[in-house]
Amino acid sequence: MRKIAIFLIVLILCTFSVVGATIQGTVYDMGLDLVKNTKVEINTAPKQMMIAKDGTYSFNAPTGDYIIKAEYEDQIAEESITVSAEGEFTLDLILLPEFADMPTEEELGFAEDYDIYFDETGKMNPITFTILFVALILIVVLVTYYIKKKKKKEKESKKLMKEDSEHLLEFLKKEGGRALQKDIRKHLGISEAKASLLIDELVAKGKVEKIKKGRGNIVILK
Repeated sequence: MRKIAIFLIVLILCTFSVVGATIQGTVYDMGLDLVKNTKVEINTAPKQMMIAKDGTYSFNAPTGDYIIKAEYEDQIAEESITVSAEGEFTLDLILLPEFADMPTEEELGFAEDYDIYFDETGKMNPITFTILFVALILIVVLVTYYIKKKKKKEKESKKLMKEDSEHLLEFLKKEGGRALQKDIRKHLGISEAKASLLIDELVAKGKVEKIKKGRGNIVILK
């Protein structure tokens, strides 16, 4: 009886010791700015969902293929990930605008038994022409608005990137011309993704050099 009890205890401990992988990451917008209070979910069985209040999320999942989805207002991000073993997996999500589905003919009030496209002479029906014209105007307005909004966002993002690049170079000068990437990120108060983007941009411009050291990078001022 005692042996059976010991066996059951060991079995229970072994069962609880089997922990799946941890999938974690941060949610950003198109400007690589952190987005808080985002709904994030993963299609495990059962499905897991959380509100990333500080912009970061974390799920536990066994091995398998999954889709992680994030939603915030009219923006959405969806990425797939394969968990092949236990450990920690990092998957950052970038939110993009989500366009609503186009209305159907029934929603526009078209009658199924009425020829709305052409009249008896083969010319386009005036109602159809008006609807298509209005739809074309709406599409042009929406596309123009989206392009202007995107350009404004990109302009603001470039301005911030320029300021951060200048601060990065100043920090390297104060540190004697070299510093760890993680120290640069902490000093500037930016995300890991944005820090990597800044450093890669400066490397491409020939202003700094990045050297791999262990699990991190050393950034050297040229």
